[in-house]
Amino acid sequence: MSSGPAAEPGAAIDEARARALVIERQSRLRTSSGRLIAWLVERGMTEEAAREAMAGLERDGYVDDLAYAVSVARARQGRRSESREALRQRLERLGVRVEAIDACLAMQSSDLIRAADWLRSNHRAALLALRDGDGSQETADESWLRERATLLRILRQAERRGFSGSDIFVVLRRWQIDASRWLG
Repeated sequence: MSSGPAAEPGAAIDEARARALVIERQSRLRTSSGRLIAWLVERGMTEEAAREAMAGLERDGYVDDLAYAVSVARARQGRRSESREALRQRLERLGVRVEAIDACLAMQSSDLIRAADWLRSNHRAALLALRDGDGSQETADESWLRERATLLRILRQAERRGFSGSDIFVVLRRWQIDASRWLG
């Protein structure tokens, strides 16, 4: 997906042209400084020149990695919540500077709160069913097996989002769910 005219292969982009390209791109699509540097390099600018141009654009307020990181973090709440470490990895992949990532994560709630938000947003009905279920393995009937499968599915999904089992079990206890009824 190209925006704006690409430079001739091997032709260098000067800083003024780089500024114009980035400002125009940022007006349509906010992104990180790392991605913008890579984008400028693809268009023929040297990495050093792209970094210098980016520093000027950041000073002038056209590029703000912290604001970008905060907007990504805001989008990763509720149904899309993930652990702080998973969020860190996402921001790194998006080319956000480390200082901005650290500042953004300092503003975020704990993994326990994020896990509770995710569970409530995605699995409220299942959690209520688990809380109200029998949970007795003595009969090992179909409902117990179904409840156990539901709990295991939730735990796997939580793990993929970077949440620790201990945080999930704390949230389950807050919902008055004793996971040991299904997990032994």
